[in-house]
Amino acid sequence: MSYCVLVVDDHKENSILVDSIHLMELENLDVTTVAGAELCGEVASIIHPDVIVIDTMDASRGYKSVCEKLRAHPFVDTIPLVVLSPVGAEHEGNTWVTNALNADSITDAVHSALSYLEENKTLH
Repeated sequence: MSYCVLVVDDHKENSILVDSIHLMELENLDVTTVAGAELCGEVASIIHPDVIVIDTMDASRGYKSVCEKLRAHPFVDTIPLVVLSPVGAEHEGNTWVTNALNADSITDAVHSALSYLEENKTLH
C-alpha cells in the first residue's frame, strides 16, 4: 500500500525538510508539497493525504495556533499531523511534534503517524 504525505512548507530552502522528502520518496511514499498552510485544507480535500507534515519552525503564532487553524478545516481535522517546531518533541492524540534536527527525525515521526493509522484503521 502506498501512503500519501502532504508536506506544507513556506520555505523551499529548508534543506532538512527537502532531505526528509527525498527519504520518504525512497520509501515509496507519495509526497505532495504545498507552499503555505492556507492552501493545506484545500489540497488535502483533493489528494486525501494519510499524514500532513507542516513546518512551523518560523511561525510567530506558535505551532498550537497553526494546528488549531488547520484542524478547523473539516477534512484536516482527522488527519495525523507531524509538526516541525523548535519547541521540542511531544505527542498528543494524532499530532506528533518533532524538533526537526535532521531528516531521520522527520521521517520517524511520519512512520509513527502511519503506524497510528494502521492501528486505528483510519487511512484516508
